[in-house]
Amino acid sequence: RAQALSIPIPRTYPVTDLEAGLALLDTLPYPVVVKPRLGSGSAGIEYVDQRAQLLPALQRAFAAGHRP
Repeated sequence: RAQALSIPIPRTYPVTDLEAGLALLDTLPYPVVVKPRLGSGSAGIEYVDQRAQLLPALQRAFAAGHRP
């Protein structure tokens, strides 16, 4: 529905493990938002504006028991 109204929709890249996240390091258009799959509100969400920040953000999301 948003597309039909010409509202921009961010791309989504589901990551099931750190290896999948590593594969995206050099392919993502930065900035990106790392958002845990579980949770509510803004809990666990991180704004990543450069490559060097992505892996630590993914590690924190997985360590918290969430899959980004």
